[in-house]
Amino acid sequence: VIRVVPMDVYNDILKEWAEPKGSLVERGKAYYKIKGCVSCHSIDGAKNVGPSWKDLYMSKQPITGGIEVTADANYIRESVYDPGAKIVAGYPNQMQTYTGKVNDKEFEAILAFMKSISSSTPQAERDALNAPEAGAAPK
Repeated sequence: VIRVVPMDVYNDILKEWAEPKGSLVERGKAYYKIKGCVSCHSIDGAKNVGPSWKDLYMSKQPITGGIEVTADANYIRESVYDPGAKIVAGYPNQMQTYTGKVNDKEFEAILAFMKSISSSTPQAERDALNAPEAGAAPK
């Protein structure tokens, strides 16, 4: 069966097919690959071009210049959209900005994935990752 539809309907279908499915964490893991994060950040603790995401969330990170920051949601958001603001010591300032490339919905999914692979994630936040999403159909 071949179905002919208007171009805007066709484009909407393609957009829907390209959108990752599953839980917020599953979508975040998909965006980790789709958005290219995988090329510079490992998720197994191995050093790469950029810091590993394993156990990153809520950990203390030494920043160039001798200060230390907590890798909370605000720090991670800043690192995605203004990566040169605070550089982790031992890494060059080479990450591009993802402003206009990662929207808020995608960022929240990526952050959820980061939280899911960090042993420093507070239990309340870990529990929230497993809570049903608003508007989700019951299983």
